[in-house]
Amino acid sequence: MATAPATDDGAQGSCDIVDEDKDTSVPSDPSSQRLPRKLSVLEWISLSVLLAALAPILVLYFYWTARAGHYQYFPLLILGVTGLLWSRVGEAVSHADDPSETKVLIGWSIALLLALAGHLLASTFLGMLATMSALVATLYAALGWGGTRSLLPVISLLLLAVPLPLGWDRHLIYRLQFIASQFADLLLDGAGVHHTLEGVVLVTEKGRYAAEEACSGVRSLFSSLSVIAFYGVVARFRWQRIALNLIFAVAWVIIGNAIRVALSVYLADRIDPWYASGTGHEILSLLVFVGILAMIANTDAVFAQLLPDDWFDVDDVFSDGCTDREAAVPSNTREAVSMALGRFLTQTSPRLHPRSFLANKALLLGGLIVATVGTFALVHGKIIPKLRNSRDLAVPAASDLPSSIGPWHQVGFERVHRDVITRLAPESCLWTYQSSNLTAIISVDFPWNEWHNLEICYRALGWTVGAKHFLSTPEEAPNQDLTYSELALSKPAMDESGHVWFTVVDGQKHDVQPDDLRLRLSRFGPWATLQHQVRCSLGYGNRVSMVLPATTVQVLGESPKQMTREELLSLQNLFFQARSDLLDSPRWQ
Repeated sequence: MATAPATDDGAQGSCDIVDEDKDTSVPSDPSSQRLPRKLSVLEWISLSVLLAALAPILVLYFYWTARAGHYQYFPLLILGVTGLLWSRVGEAVSHADDPSETKVLIGWSIALLLALAGHLLASTFLGMLATMSALVATLYAALGWGGTRSLLPVISLLLLAVPLPLGWDRHLIYRLQFIASQFADLLLDGAGVHHTLEGVVLVTEKGRYAAEEACSGVRSLFSSLSVIAFYGVVARFRWQRIALNLIFAVAWVIIGNAIRVALSVYLADRIDPWYASGTGHEILSLLVFVGILAMIANTDAVFAQLLPDDWFDVDDVFSDGCTDREAAVPSNTREAVSMALGRFLTQTSPRLHPRSFLANKALLLGGLIVATVGTFALVHGKIIPKLRNSRDLAVPAASDLPSSIGPWHQVGFERVHRDVITRLAPESCLWTYQSSNLTAIISVDFPWNEWHNLEICYRALGWTVGAKHFLSTPEEAPNQDLTYSELALSKPAMDESGHVWFTVVDGQKHDVQPDDLRLRLSRFGPWATLQHQVRCSLGYGNRVSMVLPATTVQVLGESPKQMTREELLSLQNLFFQARSDLLDSPRWQ
């Protein structure tokens, strides 16, 4: 029997053929297979400047969303996304790979450009997109594409915290109000409730019930979409399933809100007005919201039985396909965060390529410009208007207007306080004037936190409206520095007509104009609008800082027939003179 050849140490062993070209070393730590990259000092400075540039636009974002009822849940959604990102940082680290320095700089530059556009146009929409771009680029710098991709489903939830641009949210509210009112009208017909529908107002024998912003369903629509999407990402649903549930959510919100409006009117008309406002209305709204979520869950369960399984199976790992190499898996979140930070700190940064160095310098210069523009705009009230306590402004009194203005004679005065938040102003003071066969109502409505468009209000009341906004005051009329808007009203079915003139002024008698770009476009044109916004943001425009609260001064004239040119001119002169007298009253002194 042959014996095996002895090894170098004299021990017996098997004879193996060794491939000298093959690396047989075994790494002691799986994470050593990818060396983390440390950000250069210039990159750290660039990131800091980018964050400084985003700060003013984020202040604007939280300021305006906190003042809009349908966006007030945004901070809660952002907090939830932050917690979800924290809980999944371990998964992201386990799929991390090395980033491209060039792509990091491109991502930060895109965020910077969006931030600059957001500053110049005072746009929270662009500001939030800039913030999301900066977040994705920074995560990519730390975790590479593999780690960032595993977090994309969570980051995408921030899209639900982006306010709609160009005043689309107001247009959506307006459309939903009419849809809810019309469906509620059909439901009340079926329930046998005698009523009529005027715009978004349901009139019964006992009262008038208006479908206001909260009744439009926009709040339950936005919040329902957020709840469904957030739950889908937490439960790791496939994107097809989440998208399908979001589509059904829109349908169920419209149906549920119409039921809520009809039920409020029915209960208020037949049982107690408590159900149409205040606590009763809020309880009913909460029950309907829960019912909407329940119906969406039932719809999801039904379609889970009808559609292919690969649509409704749960994704165990969102990042599947990111990388198939062995990776270090942290045991807890703290270890995961340490590993992510270690990718910045444990490896010497490669020397910057000259082009990358120039790109960083350009990024720094751009960031400093954006931060300067944003801070200047904030300090001078160009982005966020100054606030003045509404109690500092005197409440209008009957004596603020004379007993006669030209051919018009004052015949009455009334002050109206509204406890329930509606599209109408919380406070209104109304003077009634008469001349020949015409009656005019002069109204001071307050307080508003922005320009208030009466066109929407009169459409909601069932009027057909022809509008002209931001007209220049004639030379012969007082207060030529103020603009005004004119509305031609008609109800063809009832053979009624009317005319409205109104101006919105702030606490220092400055002209208040809208902040949504859509209405500015109608006045300036696209290119002129951009130039106007840039000049105003840089301090060279003629638009002054706004001091809230704002107040609407309007004149309404109604007639059972078409008004003559002389009657319209008399009403217009009444508006200009009354506006001048009111602005000289104690309220604005």
